[in-house]
Amino acid sequence: MTYRVFISFATGDDDCVVQLNDSISRLENVEVYISDWIQVEGKNMDYKVKEGLDSSRAVIVLITFNSTNTVWLNQQIGYAFAKNIPIILIVEKGIDVKGFMEGSDSITYQRGNFKRNTHQVISKLRTIFPQYLLEPSIENFYVTCPVCNKKFLEPLPTQDVISQKVESGLTLTYPCQFCSIPINIEPSTLSPLTQ
Repeated sequence: MTYRVFISFATGDDDCVVQLNDSISRLENVEVYISDWIQVEGKNMDYKVKEGLDSSRAVIVLITFNSTNTVWLNQQIGYAFAKNIPIILIVEKGIDVKGFMEGSDSITYQRGNFKRNTHQVISKLRTIFPQYLLEPSIENFYVTCPVCNKKFLEPLPTQDVISQKVESGLTLTYPCQFCSIPINIEPSTLSPLTQ
């Protein structure tokens, strides 16, 4: 069972979306859907957005000063809300959210510190997906060895352990299953640190 996560964002926030995609894609059984990045021969944006939202188990919405007047983003929120798809809202500091999401629990984003937001998103995804009975929760993540460049699965620590590592500035460490070198992992993004 693969969980699809739709990311809704505006032009100008690509760096945050790339970081989200990189981190979430490391989770086993999770697939990221970004309609702007999908090529479907003969299909327009309406089709790609509807297909992505209809097949997603969660929607991550990045609301920044780049997106406050974006029609697509607002329509995607409304569509997800109408379909009862869980929405993880990331809101740039200084923006007041209106409409369907007004008063919703959100993650506050401050430019220059998106790594912490990535950690918060992964934490929220881990609480959303076990809601589906008889389906797997997020238990493993992929590590790519920076030396031998091979990919392998490792158990994902509990969210409490990850949060403690993030708060104390510590890393996760796993031995490569192929060449045995220790690999330090940034706990907030699940990214290997350069050796």
